[in-house]
Amino acid sequence: MKRILLLSALGFSIYLVFLLARAPAGLILNLVPETDDVYMQAPAGSLWRGRIGQLQVGPVHLSGVEWRLSAARLLLGRADMRVSGDLDRGRLEGRLIAHPNGNLRIASAMGQQIPVSRLAPLFGQAPTALSGEGAFEIRDMLIRDQLPYSGEAELRVFNLESRIMGHQRLGNFSGQLSGNEGSFVLSFTDVGEDAPFNLSGQVDFEAESRSYRLDGRILARETAPENIAGMLSYLGEPDEEGRYPLRLSGRLR
Repeated sequence: MKRILLLSALGFSIYLVFLLARAPAGLILNLVPETDDVYMQAPAGSLWRGRIGQLQVGPVHLSGVEWRLSAARLLLGRADMRVSGDLDRGRLEGRLIAHPNGNLRIASAMGQQIPVSRLAPLFGQAPTALSGEGAFEIRDMLIRDQLPYSGEAELRVFNLESRIMGHQRLGNFSGQLSGNEGSFVLSFTDVGEDAPFNLSGQVDFEAESRSYRLDGRILARETAPENIAGMLSYLGEPDEEGRYPLRLSGRLR
């Protein structure tokens, strides 16, 4: 009897997978909750292997988003999918696992040539306030209640420029992100001697309140603009290496 029930359950699971394979990709519009932050257009293919022509998530606009579900994982009750998409000239791809309890795990994800200008609105700035390109690699990031809960990532920013206080070239940066229970720490430093400023420090981020606090040290090199270098003394007392404290705080939008 148990064997018959097991075979029946297996047959029913395979039948559900077969239905999903034939279901149109447009059904994803009904599966994703309607919010002002998410907008999708032009679905094609199937739920098994589909494509979204346009996807808007907050200030980030993606095109050509494609996904492919894993049949084996789906039989175990998990939606395991490979996802890729384009962001301007940049490219994103990764592996996402949706659990029955509603949690989402980013098993791995990578991005190349991501425009930094897309992040400016998160800090209340116009897209033209920042320019440059970024790259990232995410490892085992857990999302709970639509908020990052834990995980690690490596970040890189190339040719960063700011137009918040005039046109300033800031250089290249690298960072390490790690977090647990909704609290994240990003340690960063500038890369290369040609940047006008030596800048390093860390950013503490609380996911639930979306608040951040930057605590860093900055030193003007010989190539730094005189007007900006002269203003560093207003930040406070320098340390033994002549680096001034740099502290900022706020909330992401």
